[in-house]
Amino acid sequence: MKPAPVIGAGFSFGSNHAPTVGQHAVHMPLQASLFEELCRFHYRKITRLDEIAKTIRKYFNPNTYRATRGKGSSRHHDLFGLSVEAVVTFFDEIVTNNKEDAVAIKDAAAELQKLTVELLCYLSTHGDPGRNRILKAFAKRLAQTDVVITFNWDTLL
Repeated sequence: MKPAPVIGAGFSFGSNHAPTVGQHAVHMPLQASLFEELCRFHYRKITRLDEIAKTIRKYFNPNTYRATRGKGSSRHHDLFGLSVEAVVTFFDEIVTNNKEDAVAIKDAAAELQKLTVELLCYLSTHGDPGRNRILKAFAKRLAQTDVVITFNWDTLL
């Protein structure tokens, strides 16, 4: 029996697959780069991120995370590096425990999900997403009966 390969969270990110949107290269996001990649990808419709950013800023240290004046992908620069896992987990807890802000947070979470799906769909279908030699080698090792489970938002699926 061959040992099961172990693949880290940066598997898709490590492929360096980065199709261009406008003047920006857009990469497969990691937890701490999702907001930056969303801003790059949605730079023409950056206002779609405004309500999400406003909701995040309300709960995540307003002294550190302040709105940035600007247009396009730099508009929400203050959120770059913020872990999407921390944001989504916090939103989930707030909705459960604080009925006052539940509607605004649910709306922000739903829009964040839509924007993320649009980004990942684009990354999965534009440029050359199949060039990751590590992914290709991994896929060749799989047997018809193998099962792949991932807890990452990888293009592995």
